[in-house]
Amino acid sequence: MSAYRCAMFVCTGVFVASAVSTSDIDFRSREPRATMVETSASEGTSLESTSSATAAMTAAVSRGPILHPRLSETITTRLNEAIPVALEHLRDYPSCQALFARLGADGVVKLNNTSYYPAGARQESKYCRGGSLAITTVGGSAVVLCRSFARLSAQEAAIILLHEALHFAGQTEYPSDPDAPDGIGISEMVMKSCRLSMRRVHRYGVRALSGG
Repeated sequence: MSAYRCAMFVCTGVFVASAVSTSDIDFRSREPRATMVETSASEGTSLESTSSATAAMTAAVSRGPILHPRLSETITTRLNEAIPVALEHLRDYPSCQALFARLGADGVVKLNNTSYYPAGARQESKYCRGGSLAITTVGGSAVVLCRSFARLSAQEAAIILLHEALHFAGQTEYPSDPDAPDGIGISEMVMKSCRLSMRRVHRYGVRALSGG
């Protein structure tokens, strides 16, 4: 079983990667005209010791997040506002970057290697209507965004992008991992360490999902 979590004001679906198939996520075709958001490389954050690994990291940073062409205009606009905010706070606050460093990862690299997809009818019905705004897998680079993501402010959306990037870096979540923080705890870590805030706080809940 995997866990579905709502974090603070916004809710995210977190799956155990081995328990979820691509049909479960229901990603659409990865069309070549997907938009790349241009971002600059972070300074002095390489975690690999070999030159080849460093070169690979540099290439990954320069790529930028991928925005699927089927994302709505409003979600694309919110992403284009929120991604620079998330990157700025990663670079300005060492405590924000430290959230990723403890997982052996670079937050800027993780953000720049994330691909964002629109939720299909199945996700909107199964997850988004229950309050979720984003769906991802632990260790996975793909994030599915619900239509309601567009209603967030740039700072709120940045919190979610960083929350999801932490899962990409390997951050697990309670109750799938009994020793990990729950969804609200992860969002609180992001807000505190990255100096970001939300306008209001909603209650959060837990639902179990069967994978496969």
